[in-house]
Amino acid sequence: MLVDFPGADPLRDVEVLRKAMKGFGTDENAIIELLGSRPNKQRVPLKAAYKTTYGKDLVSDLKSELRGNFESLVLAMLKAPAHFDASELREAISVRFPFFPFVFQEDMYLRSRMSVCCLEYGKSLEDAISGDTSGHFRRLLVSLSQVQTLSQLWIFYYILHITLVEHLMH
Repeated sequence: MLVDFPGADPLRDVEVLRKAMKGFGTDENAIIELLGSRPNKQRVPLKAAYKTTYGKDLVSDLKSELRGNFESLVLAMLKAPAHFDASELREAISVRFPFFPFVFQEDMYLRSRMSVCCLEYGKSLEDAISGDTSGHFRRLLVSLSQVQTLSQLWIFYYILHITLVEHLMH
């Protein structure tokens, strides 16, 4: 876990980012140094500070400068945790990737992150699952989407494990 960067100043930080993107080429090391040394709560406000200072969208400017996995990583680092989880859930569902639920660090975040999915993408997690899956897999994922605490998730895993073992034994 990153601790707060002492003396971090969003206005100074966006200057560093702007300078890293200005001119010919991109100073990726400056971006890595800045974002890699700040915890999430100091990175997320950089989007608003950049907009206020330069009248431009930081995410759009970074997208125009970066490519590939590095671009994905940098953009992910600028998302609030709940928005990151919502976008990952959406991606997992939209590409029909066999996903397993994320195990969140604290129970209280589980519901709020699913709610962000609903707010950000205009439909509930259950609706998204139902629209893109079918059969037993759909039932499994819909059941998982109803989990409200980490302890319920572990109980569900236990029941699922027993069910799978019994199914494989017969």
